[in-house]
Amino acid sequence: MNASYFLYWGKASKDEKESGADYHLLPYHCLDVAAVGWWLLDEHDPLTRSLAAFLNISPAQLRLLFTFFLMLHDLGKFASAFQNLADFPDSPLVNYQPRFGYDSRQARHDRLGYFFWLQASRVRHLSGTELGLKQTDLTQVSPALDSLNAMFDVVFGHHGYPINRSNQPRAMKNYCHEENISAACDFIRDCAALLQVEWPEQQMADKEWLTRFRQVSWHLSGLAILSDWIGSDTTHFEYQTGGYTLDEYWPVAQDKARQALAATELNQPVSVQPFISIKSHFGFEPTPLQAWAESVSLAAGPQLFILEDVTGAGKTEAALALTHRLLQQGEADGFYFGLPTMATSNAMFSRVAGHYLQMLSVQGSRPSIVLAHGAREMNEQFQEALLPADKAGTS
Repeated sequence: MNASYFLYWGKASKDEKESGADYHLLPYHCLDVAAVGWWLLDEHDPLTRSLAAFLNISPAQLRLLFTFFLMLHDLGKFASAFQNLADFPDSPLVNYQPRFGYDSRQARHDRLGYFFWLQASRVRHLSGTELGLKQTDLTQVSPALDSLNAMFDVVFGHHGYPINRSNQPRAMKNYCHEENISAACDFIRDCAALLQVEWPEQQMADKEWLTRFRQVSWHLSGLAILSDWIGSDTTHFEYQTGGYTLDEYWPVAQDKARQALAATELNQPVSVQPFISIKSHFGFEPTPLQAWAESVSLAAGPQLFILEDVTGAGKTEAALALTHRLLQQGEADGFYFGLPTMATSNAMFSRVAGHYLQMLSVQGSRPSIVLAHGAREMNEQFQEALLPADKAGTS
């Protein structure tokens, strides 16, 4: 608890009626979010295995990398401009006065986080060996540095889109105090020591690997956004103003994250129902296209099927049969339909919503199904799908 980064808040209560502490320390919030990501990217999960294989690293290695960078997702909140957004007069928190006040448009904490990383990596507040890198100059050489920057982009984009890197670091320093930089660097260093990340140094120095990482970065960024959303839920992550070192708080955060995920049902295993036949699942004799879909040999790994036939040939049912078989073979754990209009999406949703429970199941609940367009709240069938399984169909 002697580290200076324990003098910074990360989340603050807006409702005076809420019980408990008025703020949550920034290091604890960062570990909360990282703990959610730790469970979401479980090394045995098919998505984790697929992403790791694409990057030519192990699932465990990918999990550690993702978790480490998630710990730094709110690094920019160490800036005094952000810290001054809330005042806790009886607390020991820092109270430095920067040149400029917080600017959510030009210098939001996601951009400020990248500024701190630049200070750490390029001004040599932090060496490669302190991150656990064997090559001490790795953070000074492109494309290795570009690979690290791409990894930071994944978490600094946790507000839904990539950050703007312009005016770095000239403009950003006006929102910070020198002590903020030291605290941020210390936090990066201690997070690296906590996780003992196994860095894919050879891959990171390869331009082709960087290209591949950028391809999957959108998947990882989505997981980062979800992790931040769940990790900010005070129902499971109550505010803590001290009492734990990073080493002590990490297992606490992991336990809370597991409970939070259980409450959202995101960690509920989805079971695949056995595929029998077109007639069994849809109640009619298959067309030639459908007969092909229920019997064609399936390969292992990624594959593409293009179904083209006359109107009335049953292309949707054929596609669902193929999907069902791929799910059963372990080649996928979900599916989606992309359609050009809301009207066609509504029509397809009606057809799929009545069938997908023959494909997937969740113990004690039902697998999620989403209609993803702007007017979905007006779709009665989608609203019914949001009801708990035990209340669906009741008045």
